[in-house]
Amino acid sequence: MSSEMQKIELPPMPQVVSKIIQMDENNIDLSSNQIQNIISVDPGLTAKILKLANSAFYARTKKIDNLSQAVTLLGFKTIKSLTLLVSVAGAIGKSGSQSEMQKELWIQAVLTAYISKIIAGKCEYAKQQEEAFLYGLLKNIGRLIIHNRFPNSYQTIYKKSFNGLYIEQLIEAEKETFGFTSAEIAAEGMRNWNFPENLSKVCALTTNEYDKVFEEAGIFAVIAVLAEIIVLLQSISKDENQLEKDVSDKLEAIFKEYAKKLNLNETTITYLRGNLKKHIQQDDFFQFCEEIFTM
Repeated sequence: MSSEMQKIELPPMPQVVSKIIQMDENNIDLSSNQIQNIISVDPGLTAKILKLANSAFYARTKKIDNLSQAVTLLGFKTIKSLTLLVSVAGAIGKSGSQSEMQKELWIQAVLTAYISKIIAGKCEYAKQQEEAFLYGLLKNIGRLIIHNRFPNSYQTIYKKSFNGLYIEQLIEAEKETFGFTSAEIAAEGMRNWNFPENLSKVCALTTNEYDKVFEEAGIFAVIAVLAEIIVLLQSISKDENQLEKDVSDKLEAIFKEYAKKLNLNETTITYLRGNLKKHIQQDDFFQFCEEIFTM
């Protein structure tokens, strides 16, 4: 870690997260009781997971009343995603200023995760939607980490980049102001929290480094970047943001390249380029994701 990054105290993650994240989801001997025993020591975490598990997002016809049912019906991968979502929201939210900008950065992270899962579900990675969700959620977590430590300075450069819409401008301003980028501190956070190496790799790459994304971080990084571009192009998280044509054209080019890399058909592309905003904002899963950041 550089001397500049040492100025930032990374928020601690609950022990339950490191235990869950390190469990081998492909281990056939992994029982629902083991997972339940790890999570149930945190009643607050358990309650939030159950509320998310009962959202329409998971399309359950039967109400999930307890953690055992949640693990059985949704599976370990989904429970892992929900555990991480709730825990990251709690760790970052409690350590920050609860400002409007901090909430905006969190909403962007959730939107990217949400759309990453949608993309994976509509291509050949439908069985790995939870991995896509995790990559999308954590891709830009570094922005929240820096903002928590330097709220005024980060808000200034973020606003100058038109609320992050001008990605290259934001990256340059981060480096000039702090001596490191949000991508670098996010990757350091992944290592510090003992998250998988591939998550560190995707966090270390910025969206304007799209030529490196697939080679260095894999297909889920491609999905996460594509999801972020959709958020930016549609200005989903902020009504007033409008992209200038040169920036829009560049993002459109990246969108087409990544859609091709994922072999997305025209029907899927039309859906992703449509009005996702209304659909997402009406989803109770997304609404609760907004709420848990301030709980």
